[in-house]
Amino acid sequence: MRVRLMMSMGAAMVAAGACGAAGGSSSANDDLPSTLASDHVLFAIDYLVGDPVLHGVYDPRWVTLTADGTLVLPERGENAILGATVTKLDHAGLQRAWSEIVDSGVFVDGNLRLPGFMETHGPVDLDVFHVDDGARSTSLTIASLGSEGVYPGDPPVPKAEMTLRASATRLTDDLTAMGGKDPWVPPALLMWWRPELPMDSDARIQRWPLQLDLETGGHAVEHPIWERCIRLDGEDAAAVARFAHSLPIDDLVEQAGKRYGIVIRAIHADEGDRVACP
Repeated sequence: MRVRLMMSMGAAMVAAGACGAAGGSSSANDDLPSTLASDHVLFAIDYLVGDPVLHGVYDPRWVTLTADGTLVLPERGENAILGATVTKLDHAGLQRAWSEIVDSGVFVDGNLRLPGFMETHGPVDLDVFHVDDGARSTSLTIASLGSEGVYPGDPPVPKAEMTLRASATRLTDDLTAMGGKDPWVPPALLMWWRPELPMDSDARIQRWPLQLDLETGGHAVEHPIWERCIRLDGEDAAAVARFAHSLPIDDLVEQAGKRYGIVIRAIHADEGDRVACP
């Protein structure tokens, strides 16, 4: 899924030290926190790609789980501009998810590099695991997660780190399996767009159904691929999101006889005003 996301964007375009505890079990209690605000982010994974062309254009958030059991995942297996899903876990499901998070060992601060081939042939991608039970907040960064099995001896990866990497991968897979197919509507988003290019000759065309004027809306940006950007909030964002959920990533939209390629960067509630067009 990640590879497809990065390819679609591109086509349109230290030592490891996990606080000494990063290889073992966490001392956190796996009892579900019960006094937090409903929108408190218990757990999140950010997937960061070291490519400046993608900065601000794609949504780095891979998983979000809030205290009320809302689980947001990046896509539902469909080839859409915006494919994120939302699922409301019941109490038992939320407890199971929280127990898996705590038992996985990712509830620690740390930075696990993968030196050798992956660092010398970048860009390096990072998975950042954020956990916050209301009393303690941690951030664990794992470089090139999944590649440790391809280059385990360049140089050798310590056994404890291999164990934690495997556990982090299982946790991601387990949480993804808890998701459903209901489309997620973000509270805000960035919309980027550009005019039709020669490489779009085989693209299908869909009518742009919204009021936003794609010729003059938003503002011009300096970017290798995208020419205009706008931040939308509330119902304006929801209208674009609902359309983007049904728009295949390779399709163009047409307005007043002109065609455009678009991409959506969803903005999560805990990001607030930190995300904006350049």
